[in-house]
Amino acid sequence: MRIGVQVGPEYASTQIATLFLDIKGCIRRFTPKIKEIINLEVADIGRPIAHFALSLQGINLTVVSSQVLKTLDKHESELYDDKGRCFFTRILPYRTTNNVIDGVIISFEDITHRKKAEQALINSERRYKSLFDFSPVPMWETDLSGIELALHELRHQGVTDLNEHLTQHPQEAERLLKVMRVLHINNAAMTLFKADNKEKLASSIPELLIRSSLQPFITQLQAIWDQKDKLSYECHCDDLQGNSLALNVEWVVPCEVSQLNYSNVIVLARLI
Repeated sequence: MRIGVQVGPEYASTQIATLFLDIKGCIRRFTPKIKEIINLEVADIGRPIAHFALSLQGINLTVVSSQVLKTLDKHESELYDDKGRCFFTRILPYRTTNNVIDGVIISFEDITHRKKAEQALINSERRYKSLFDFSPVPMWETDLSGIELALHELRHQGVTDLNEHLTQHPQEAERLLKVMRVLHINNAAMTLFKADNKEKLASSIPELLIRSSLQPFITQLQAIWDQKDKLSYECHCDDLQGNSLALNVEWVVPCEVSQLNYSNVIVLARLI
């Protein structure tokens, strides 16, 4: 997309480090915050930007600015300086009030705090995954949001008593079972079900848990219908080698912004 930005006086007071270059790559003006990145003084106006050292790594402003002027396409990148700060760098061609391309405008937005927050979240997710994978308790993460949506549709159709509806339409429970998706399985669950492949076990768990009776699944359906955030029930099933298992199964639904999130239900299973 070809872009041209008209520059107004409001840029003079912006808190984002901003630099204006003419079509020859010479400094036209800049905001005070630019000194955090390039050591410029008022007397430097008119000099080529190539004469100045840039604290950011991985970019040549002269080369990139020339490319932007040639293609009229914006350039965006995330760059780090020698102090470890991260800046979102954007280079755009700018137009005069007469609609003539007259250089580029370069902005450097400090996004260090945002990047640190993103990294902290990544680290937290890694720790959670490690705790999940190596927990001694068999666990899996299940997406029940499709079932929640299907039950909502039944309400919309006028169903008021789920148990009565399932008694009259037993095929409905079997249909809903196919909507359940197992997302992740930990190592202890692999051992419990004597599995050697997580993908295979993930696709098999819904069927394994109802092999003796469909009632445990109907219990789950009723809990979702009632918008419960916790459930505990007993289940008799088989492992992948056909051995019988008697389990106490519990699941917990996370709550986000006062709303239950059935797309990430944590299920725990213990031998009785």
